[in-house]
Amino acid sequence: MILIASVGPATIKENYLQKIIVSGPDILRYNLSNDTPENNIENLKTITSAIEDNNSSIKLMVDFPSWRSTFGDFIPRAFAVHEGDSFVFQSATSSPDCNQFIPVDVPKVGTNVQLEKIIPVYNGEVAIHVTEIIDENSFRATFLNSGFIHSHRSIDISTELDETTFLEFYRQLTQTVSSASPQLVSLPQMEKTTLEKVLTIFAEFNWYPKIVSKVDKFLTPEELTKLCQENFYRFLILDRGKLGINMPYQKLGIYQKAVIKKAKENDKTILVGSQILESVIKNNIPARSDINDLTNILMDGADGIVLCGETSNTTRPIYAIAVAKKIITAVKNYQLLKQI
Repeated sequence: MILIASVGPATIKENYLQKIIVSGPDILRYNLSNDTPENNIENLKTITSAIEDNNSSIKLMVDFPSWRSTFGDFIPRAFAVHEGDSFVFQSATSSPDCNQFIPVDVPKVGTNVQLEKIIPVYNGEVAIHVTEIIDENSFRATFLNSGFIHSHRSIDISTELDETTFLEFYRQLTQTVSSASPQLVSLPQMEKTTLEKVLTIFAEFNWYPKIVSKVDKFLTPEELTKLCQENFYRFLILDRGKLGINMPYQKLGIYQKAVIKKAKENDKTILVGSQILESVIKNNIPARSDINDLTNILMDGADGIVLCGETSNTTRPIYAIAVAKKIITAVKNYQLLKQI
């Protein structure tokens, strides 16, 4: 059973990293979309140093994002919003004050949204309702629920992107991470010809990681079979965070079962990630829905899980790993008893 623990700004601290490593995950995951290139370099140095200092065999995986619209830079990095709040969103790489305008790192963002459109933020933690197109560079929207927005995180605004721009984006990411030499890289869905060009970019930086393929959008049964028959990747990760935005969320549970089944039919290793045990960020005992969710993931045949916010955006990453291991052990013991 593979256990991947994500680490992020809240847990990339020497005392946290050492405890996370000792707690026994197989792989540490670092998401490149959560910070600036400069901070990503420093964070990866901190992670690799912690692994080396602990003489650990744990592997490091970097998560390459798909091209997507993101917020620009703002302080505080987590900005509180409330249901009914109305804000101006403006094309910009940064903002001195979100109350003045919230920066969206998209040129002419006013031309990329529609009046009355509902737009999810990141994995759907909050959403906005577009109420006014101010001009080609800005629009006004109202928050539909309370929560936080985070600088540099994604906002679901579609933009046209050609392959040349996408590959240049990946070249910049590769330049950021190659010096840390992560053993694995997880990539979003892309055409095979594009993937081959991405691998060429990796080789230019003398970096040859094992490839992990993210299932981050709906695939037809035929497309899923084709993906499972490819041999260029180490394993699959079902990215429920992005799937909850990229497909009707009410069908996600059904689709998850179909993906796991198809992967097992083709002898492919399949992991499930995003929002598995998020209740333990605050709760001592997990939400019963979380317990059932992880149990069903394992009973359906998944080969492991990816803990995301449970270990990257919390002060209790070790507890989340311990809870996951307890449930994994309980399922393993049950399956062994059934075989007797």
